[in-house]
Amino acid sequence: MTKHLSAKETEKAISKFGIERSLIEAFGYSDEMVRHRYAFHRHTKHQLLSPQAGVVMVETADALHVVSALQAAWIPAGVRHATTIGEAPAYTLFFPAAKFRTPVESLHVLPAGSLLRELLMAGTATRKVPSAVRQSLFTLLHYTCVQALKNPAQPSLPRPRSAALSKAVDQLLQTLETASPASLARHAGVSERTLRRYFRSELALSPERYIQQARLTKAMQLLMDRRHVRSVIDVALEVGYSNHSAFSAAFRKFTGRSPVEFRTGEFSPSAMG
Repeated sequence: MTKHLSAKETEKAISKFGIERSLIEAFGYSDEMVRHRYAFHRHTKHQLLSPQAGVVMVETADALHVVSALQAAWIPAGVRHATTIGEAPAYTLFFPAAKFRTPVESLHVLPAGSLLRELLMAGTATRKVPSAVRQSLFTLLHYTCVQALKNPAQPSLPRPRSAALSKAVDQLLQTLETASPASLARHAGVSERTLRRYFRSELALSPERYIQQARLTKAMQLLMDRRHVRSVIDVALEVGYSNHSAFSAAFRKFTGRSPVEFRTGEFSPSAMG
């Protein structure tokens, strides 16, 4: 079970790492707070975050991002976010905004290939190395991220802002397998026609398309669950798909990879573009 930290508990947990105390130095550490959710917060430094296994979930004001161990989240300084660490620790690295520019202004999930993974591991073990060595490593890390950030962002699930639509989405995330526009409308206390208008005006999606994206976002999380390993068909059934081929086709369209490729970190020729 995940423990949800309050805003005060989050501030206390983060302060012990000294993130904001150093205005110049870049540094990293292994976040061992597994199965914990940090409340919404922001940093004065850019953050690079990647789970050592499984996934971390990162929420912003307008989206929910699933970050697998084969990916990393670049979080620019000042972006409010809430982070849920999964079953494994996470690599967490910080870059002073005054020294390291960010080519994007919002959270961006990027692929973490073998080079970036090695750099992430090295970056979390630099507190006791000479400053010049640490800065050289983080300069290379930053350059690698900037190059990766030129690629399209990984898919995320947009989050609503209005109370009525937030109620509908909260219900959806709890009933993925059986959710329908009609059931979401009942939970939100509006007509299905009104619900459809809300989805269109606020998220530019139909309820059906949003339900599909929510199911596929959950599937991304389940496929990378190392504690409870499921087959692809079991994942499909758990998120509401009764047909393996339909699930695989929808998943590939959403992520650019098949479920097996996503789980193993492999890329098909079509996914590579």
